[in-house]
Amino acid sequence: MSTSERVLLELARLLPRECIVPAAAAHGAPGAPLAAPRTNEEAAEVVRLARAERWTILPAGNGSKLGWARAPQRVDLVLSS
Repeated sequence: MSTSERVLLELARLLPRECIVPAAAAHGAPGAPLAAPRTNEEAAEVVRLARAERWTILPAGNGSKLGWARAPQRVDLVLSS
């Protein structure tokens, strides 16, 4: 199972389906799943999970300023607002 598949599987346990996008290429992270938690508590749970699993998170907000910096070499999860 790939990292993206594992991320999606674990996110599905925390967030409703409408809060998860399988591949967030538009955020400069090809193939990285995107999580858009609805509450601060959901966001905290996603970050706790990512830390426990040692996933690299790209904090994207609404994604409007991501082009201002160089894309990271590795992204396992895009965290959006």
